[in-house]
Amino acid sequence: MTPELGEDGTVLSGSLYPPSSNPCSNCQAVCCTSRIETSIPDMVDFCFGLGVPFHTAFELAENGLKPFELEEGPRIFVLQRSDDGYCRFLGRYGDELRCGVYGLRPATCQLYPFTFRTEDQRIGPKLIRCPVPFGIKPDLKKEMTRAATKALTDWALHDALVKRWKRKKKRSLDRFLRFCVKEVYAHRGQELPNLDKSVMFSSLSSKERAFQDSVERGFF
Repeated sequence: MTPELGEDGTVLSGSLYPPSSNPCSNCQAVCCTSRIETSIPDMVDFCFGLGVPFHTAFELAENGLKPFELEEGPRIFVLQRSDDGYCRFLGRYGDELRCGVYGLRPATCQLYPFTFRTEDQRIGPKLIRCPVPFGIKPDLKKEMTRAATKALTDWALHDALVKRWKRKKKRSLDRFLRFCVKEVYAHRGQELPNLDKSVMFSSLSSKERAFQDSVERGFF
């Protein structure tokens, strides 16, 4: 259970050890070595928000709680990790480790290490790896509640899209990604971007795309 703190740091709920309102400042980002599973809306928002191709941000994993069917079998979206096991989007500033995509981080990251329960779902990590208990103050509790509410909405949309996708006979990854983008944008009532020109579906690196663009503009 997440310990709750008053605005002055007074412990309001029980904890075996004294909780901290900011344990991240004394932690070497151990949560960033976890496998980060994302919903379909989170994946779409991440790729379009950051402006990166899908293949440079995510990988497909076989085991997960809410898989979708592809030609290769059931898969889930997982943020890529570097060779050292840390998230590839973790920024390194000398001895300090900070999230390099903080404003676009998926719900799994936003809510860590807190747990929220509803009648139908439980949102939260299976294992909390913080060095000390993470105490939550009233303002942060409100922020996390809003994030949890959005996460529940996104995962509900994820479940609906997975069911809808099962009706499709052709289940390539490219088809699925295009399906995801179209459905998420339609659900939100947003204007659909030109998918044929979208960076998200590119198999090229940023340097290769820049060179290709220069060729198309007649610079070479």
